[in-house]
Amino acid sequence: MACTASGCETSACTATPATPVTPALWLVQDGDTRMYIFGTVHALPPGVPWFSKPVVAALDGSDRMILEVPLPEDPMAMLALTIRLGRAGAPRPLAERVPPEWRPALESAIAELKPGQLEGYESWYLALTLANLQALANGFQTALGAESVLAERARPFRHLRVFRYQRDVDVRAVPFTKGLAVAELARHLGIDRAQILAIGDGHNDISMLDPSIAGMTGCPLNATPEIVEQVHAVGGHIARTPSLEGVIEIFDAYRAGKVCSDLPPQWIPASETEHPAALRPAHKKRGRRDWRRLRKPLLLAACLYTVYVVIAIFFEKMPFNKAIRGRYDRIAAAIWNALSPRDAAPPR
Repeated sequence: MACTASGCETSACTATPATPVTPALWLVQDGDTRMYIFGTVHALPPGVPWFSKPVVAALDGSDRMILEVPLPEDPMAMLALTIRLGRAGAPRPLAERVPPEWRPALESAIAELKPGQLEGYESWYLALTLANLQALANGFQTALGAESVLAERARPFRHLRVFRYQRDVDVRAVPFTKGLAVAELARHLGIDRAQILAIGDGHNDISMLDPSIAGMTGCPLNATPEIVEQVHAVGGHIARTPSLEGVIEIFDAYRAGKVCSDLPPQWIPASETEHPAALRPAHKKRGRRDWRRLRKPLLLAACLYTVYVVIAIFFEKMPFNKAIRGRYDRIAAAIWNALSPRDAAPPR
C-alpha cells in the first residue's frame, strides 16, 4: 500500500494486491555486490518442496553464507550443556508453574507427549521440551529444516565427520541417516518416541541416540568413546558388558527400571585417548593384508571347483567322476529319504 501526504491534506491511498513470492528469496544488489535474503524455517515436515532451483542457484553462486541460527559444531556437547543448564535446584511440581486455567492443557500435553520426569528442571526447559516433542509428533524434523539443508550443501566436504583424539584426527565418510530413518519409521507406524529403545556402538549410530528420536538409549561396554559420552549425556544405560551381552543387559536394565548412566570405571574421554587404529597390533594388520591378497585366488578356485562338480554330475567320463558323483548321490538320497514317502523309489 502506497500513500502520499501534502500539508494537512491526505491524498487517497492506492492499494496494490500483494503477489506471493515462492520461494521467499530476495536479491539485494549494489554495483558488483549481490546479496540474497532467504526466509528460512528451522524445522520442516517431509515433502515440503522449498529447495527449488532458484534457491540452489543462489546458494551455489554465493561465496559466503550467514545463518540466523548458527548450527552448533558439536550437537552432543550442546545437548549436554542444555541439560546441565536446565536442571533446577530442587524439584517443583509442574502444575504450580502455570495459571490454574492453563493446567488442563499442560496435563493433556504431558499425557500425550510423555516427556518423562521434568519436575527437576527449569520451566523454560519444560516448555522447550514440550514444544520440540509436539513438533516431532507433527512430523517436523530439524534435519529437514532450511538451516540444516543449506549448511549441508554449503560444506566443502560433505558426508564427512571429524573425530579428534589425543594426537590424531580421524576423518570418516559416515552416512548419519539412522536417526532420520528411525524417526520416519516410528511416524509411519504410529510409535511414540518414549517407546523406542535405540542401542548403538559405532559412530554411525550417533544420530539415532538423540532424545528427540528415541526416549530410551543404551550402548555396550565396547562402544566407541563418542557413543558412550552421548548415552551418558542423555541419561541412557551404559552396559558393563560388551557386545551382545551388553545389549541383553540394556534390555534387562530398562525392564527392571535400573538404568545406569554412569561412565565406566577409569573412564578416559575420547579427546584424551589414542586413536583406535594406533592401538591395533601390527601383526593383525599384516594378517588382514595377507587375507586380502588370497581372496581373489580362493574365489577363483571355488568357482572352478563348482563348475567342475556340475560337469562331473552330468558327464560320466571325467577325472574323479566316481568320487564326486558318489558324494552327490549320497546327499541326494539323504534329502529324498527325509522329504519323500517311505515307499517312493529314490531318484536315479
